Amino acid sequence: MSIEASARAWAHQHGLQSSRLVTGAYRWISLVRYRNAWEADVPFRGAVFSIGRDLSLYPAVRNGGFESVEMDAFLPRVPDDALVWDVGANVGIYAVLLSRAAPKGRVVAFEPVPESRARLSANLEKNHAENVTVEPVALSNHSGTARMTVHPEAHGCDQISLSPADDGVEVETATGDRFASRYGDPDVIKVDIEGHEPEFLEGCWDMLERRKPLLMLEVNPTTWSTPQRYATWADTLGRLLTLYSEADWIDAVSSTRVSSVAVGELAPHTAYTMILPAVDGRPGPSQGLRPHE
Repeated sequence: MSIEASARAWAHQHGLQSSRLVTGAYRWISLVRYRNAWEADVPFRGAVFSIGRDLSLYPAVRNGGFESVEMDAFLPRVPDDALVWDVGANVGIYAVLLSRAAPKGRVVAFEPVPESRARLSANLEKNHAENVTVEPVALSNHSGTARMTVHPEAHGCDQISLSPADDGVEVETATGDRFASRYGDPDVIKVDIEGHEPEFLEGCWDMLERRKPLLMLEVNPTTWSTPQRYATWADTLGRLLTLYSEADWIDAVSSTRVSSVAVGELAPHTAYTMILPAVDGRPGPSQGLRPHE
């Protein structure tokens, strides 16, 4: 891990990312440091990416430390023939790396925000990721539409609003079970959708119970604004751990094996990652219909 990445991890571990002074200084330093580089391609893990002026993503990818602990724990477990869902694909960092982890399989990348999806498609082409299909929808617990709050300088923080009165971009929503019917049950799922993970899981719970895929999801208390959301997350994580029995729990600097999570004890300004291993130990090749076959 680079010095800069280590400093970022230390700041997260001590809750400094919640300080307006620290975040303001970080924003100013990044804007100055990368002022002539935002549109330059960024090499990362053997691939190359166009990211743009995204303060939530560009600096971390540029310094090589973006989710390094998570990727090291997750990517080696992906079978080379897997059907993979990348839910919340953003500009395609994971989609590209997953396409390489599963060269004999297929990745379905879900990204509803037009600007992010344009960069996603460009990055797939740039990296010759021909086994990736892009779906322009947000996976949720219903089919229809939703309002998505978009952050022009931090698309990694774009999120579906749970309040219908909020401004934002209107996006199409669908359930994961609908896409399981289209593509087949996925062997692997990565989901990072800024607090909307419980709704995504509700919309594909039948598939989860049936398939129990390798599943990596973000658990980010920063996005939980009410006691009801804490209760929703407590129920969601409890159901997942009942289904899977145990998971790898990753914070900014370390990983542990857990069989339960006390959401009330989580640091409110720290994002965590949970990796639930496929119950059969290793996902096998999916038998579902693939596009282009």
